[in-house]
Amino acid sequence: MNHLFMLMNDFPYMVEITAIVFGLLFGSFANVVVYRLPIMMKARFEENIRDANGLNPKGQDVFNLAFPPSSCPHCNHLIRWYENIPVISWFWLGGKCSNCGEKISKRYPLVESLCAALVFVTAIKFGFGYEYLLVSFAALCGVAIALIDWDEQIIHPDLCNLLMWVGLLGSIFRDSIEPEQAIFGAVLGYGLLWAIQAGYLYIAKKDALGSGDLSLMGAIGAWVGPHQVGTVLSLAFFYVIAARYMKRTDVVPYGPGLLMGMWVILVFGNYIPAWAKLTF
Repeated sequence: MNHLFMLMNDFPYMVEITAIVFGLLFGSFANVVVYRLPIMMKARFEENIRDANGLNPKGQDVFNLAFPPSSCPHCNHLIRWYENIPVISWFWLGGKCSNCGEKISKRYPLVESLCAALVFVTAIKFGFGYEYLLVSFAALCGVAIALIDWDEQIIHPDLCNLLMWVGLLGSIFRDSIEPEQAIFGAVLGYGLLWAIQAGYLYIAKKDALGSGDLSLMGAIGAWVGPHQVGTVLSLAFFYVIAARYMKRTDVVPYGPGLLMGMWVILVFGNYIPAWAKLTF
């Protein structure tokens, strides 16, 4: 594996080009995940309710991340492979369905471009190696979690658990964190946010955070370690201020801010001055 890393790093711009292509492809897949996972989660919840009440399973068509094939939500036109090339196809089609002419949301190419940018910057920072692959995974998984939370105010448990376990197991291969630090970071991340939530509930008599936010902060702690948990929370605070302005409401999902803070620490943590870090 190390030989492959050296080979990739020896070719000029190979890592950067690969990063952009991989990011674009994952961004296209992330659009599918963000749309379908909440629907699958709600269907699973409804089936559990029916099962608990002794009702027969509700017959429904197969719906998962792979089936049915992607189609236009307006006319059900099946999207051909050349209409599904990340970013390029959206511009080629003029942002409209080739069959009915209805507009295709700008969000699709924006998510694809965001994923490509995140992986590209990570590649510039680390070069091709374990740190690059793992931090890229954290960033891309974080995009999916953040967008679902932004749309549905739900931290998807499967994605959160995936982020947690890859963070814990991946610490074996990373140079910037030891496995025991990852474990302590996960415990501290969850515990600190739980304490904040409990204190707010006691004072204000209402919840400020969901249980998913606590689990997500535990997962993030496994990536950044115990010393950076406080810095992630402080960065998320600035996100909350901006998000409230954008949504024009006091109720904003907290997950995107936590994940933004995680990526900033993982990639730019060395450039943040000591006085600006809230460390433990």
